[in-house]
Amino acid sequence: MPSSSISKSIKLARLAITSPDTPPLANVWTRGTSQFLIVGEINLPYATAQAVGSAILARIDELWFETPPSLSTTEEIMEHLLGELNKTLANLFAPYTFNPQAPRYHMAVAYFKYPEVCVSTIGNAGAFVISPTRFTNIVKSSVTEDDTSPLFSKKPLFQQIITGMLRSGEALFLTNPSILDYFSVEKLRQVISQFTPGEAAATLDNILKELDRQPVVSLVILKIPNRQELAGVEESVSHLIKTESDTAGILRPKVWGYFKSVVFKLLPAKPSGKKTDVIVPVIPAPAQPSWLVRWRDALTKLGKKIISRRAPWRRSQLKPALVNLFTRGLVKFRQLPKTHRTLVIIAGALLFIFSYSIVSSSKENFVSGLSQNYGQLVQDIQSQQSEIDSALIYNNTTKVAQLLEEVKILLDKFPQRTDSQREQYQTFKQTFNLLSLRILKQVDIPSPDLALDLANLGEHNWQGLLWPDALLTYAGDGLLAGNAGDATAKNLLSLGVNQGGVKTGAAVNNQTALFISNTNSAWVADLTNNVSSVVNRQLPKLLALSPFDGSRLYVLGDSPRTIYRLDINGVDVGSPTVWLSASQGELTGATSLAVDGSIYVLRNGSVIEKYIRGTKRDFTVAPISPGLTAATKIATHAESEYIYILEPSTKRVVVINKDGELMVQLIFSSLNNISDFTVDFDNDELYILSGNRVYQSKISGYIN
Repeated sequence: MPSSSISKSIKLARLAITSPDTPPLANVWTRGTSQFLIVGEINLPYATAQAVGSAILARIDELWFETPPSLSTTEEIMEHLLGELNKTLANLFAPYTFNPQAPRYHMAVAYFKYPEVCVSTIGNAGAFVISPTRFTNIVKSSVTEDDTSPLFSKKPLFQQIITGMLRSGEALFLTNPSILDYFSVEKLRQVISQFTPGEAAATLDNILKELDRQPVVSLVILKIPNRQELAGVEESVSHLIKTESDTAGILRPKVWGYFKSVVFKLLPAKPSGKKTDVIVPVIPAPAQPSWLVRWRDALTKLGKKIISRRAPWRRSQLKPALVNLFTRGLVKFRQLPKTHRTLVIIAGALLFIFSYSIVSSSKENFVSGLSQNYGQLVQDIQSQQSEIDSALIYNNTTKVAQLLEEVKILLDKFPQRTDSQREQYQTFKQTFNLLSLRILKQVDIPSPDLALDLANLGEHNWQGLLWPDALLTYAGDGLLAGNAGDATAKNLLSLGVNQGGVKTGAAVNNQTALFISNTNSAWVADLTNNVSSVVNRQLPKLLALSPFDGSRLYVLGDSPRTIYRLDINGVDVGSPTVWLSASQGELTGATSLAVDGSIYVLRNGSVIEKYIRGTKRDFTVAPISPGLTAATKIATHAESEYIYILEPSTKRVVVINKDGELMVQLIFSSLNNISDFTVDFDNDELYILSGNRVYQSKISGYIN
């Protein structure tokens, strides 16, 4: 691929973090396809270091745009810049030169023009070449470690230049010494090789912000894109260069002057229409050939006839007229002398060449313009998508949403005339969709693992799931099933339901579960011995159950719509006690609840409320897109950081933390009949009931 195109695709980023004691020094200058980079750390009093740093940057500004045009190679330009910069450093640091306790200062500079790079350092500033497989220190410190050595005290200047080449996929990394105190070489290699320079700088910045004391950091990253990153623009740029080469050989419309000299000189001169008193000799005009006069008169008459007609031409009239004109012209052409016919043929050929050159030039210019526009469009989309990645690292959702809208507009303009363009469009579209899901925090799990297949137990209406210490499933007819191994179901017990079927159930602990029927009958199941017994106590009509601390259930009553507490000891169920304060009124629209010490209530399929000691407390769920409208169940645990919300209609489980922030939306797109879910909080496993099968998915890998 042409080096000019690669130069335009090179990415740069710098990071400068100020500590309370030391200002950073990091900057980049660009001119055409070349760049000059500097990083540094000046350990002088803060105000002095800041002033010295500003003076150094100002001097480089002057030098960068005043480079003599006679310097052509990278080494010549680097030598010139460092020679002038050394003079500036000598003057700036003169007051500190002969002080035995002179503080050390460190700098690294680089001049880059693809593919060559020149590097020089002072002190312990670092310069490294990084690729996916290696981390190379390309410059050793130009001074001794001893601050009081004569070399440092008298010559703290740039004294050596190392020149080399950067290859595709490699990055140049300049940094002050302190960065290596906080990051291992392997960590730096991974971050810089895997991410764009902007993303890498943002990642390092986020990690450093978590430190108790902020270090001074100055770094610059320059990265050459690898071949895969350049594949999207290679075709358009190559085609553009080919177009430029071909266009150079196209016949330009230079034949016009010759055509006028041959043909139009034969036409009579057009009178100017101006009067003059100047007497000039009369020179008789040459006689016009009769054939030319006849052709001119015929064309003039035809033009006047066309213009004078008030009704537009009809196809039935136009065709005979053209045939007649062509026939008459052909007859007159055959009547011409041989020399005249030759001139007409030459004039026609020249006119054709001239017209063809105009059309070809316009077409090639049009295609060239399309190629340039396509290449620019590809670069714009790649740049915007990289910015989105960086904004996502900072969780800047507002900027991400704005950039996504801009990328969408660019994709709408993206041409799809060739197979390569269509393939590039699909790649961009796929990346766009993934970025859109990331801001929505949606993760599609199209193929969750099968945890339990209930088909071997026959036809049953499987209602819900429990997790006392293993997966259990219950059906509407009272059948309770477990896992026999290899995802095969086995029948554990039958509740002997004969009054309306099981509506809901909950595991109180790993030995006991409570089930409620549609007619409000209740059963206690002994999970150790796989037996059940009827509860001989009048209970309010219940809608949902949620266990807490192994001996209590909090239950949602239907009428009135309030919260009760049930104490359970073995198979003994205590009298229900109203837990919700009377001042709260009824929980209209409530369908599910979850307990962790506080009680979270799902209302109207879309709202989650928090209650403590019977009264409502402030709790706001951050915006979720798309919003919840038909959620059916929530779950949490005292030792869990998260609340899980099931919405079967959208095939998703939404996970929020207990501050109401969205963590992730797990989409089970392949499951078409979701009815319930449960969570193994000890192992971060989610279980989904869909039809006569139960599926499982790990949770922790999807929560950032």
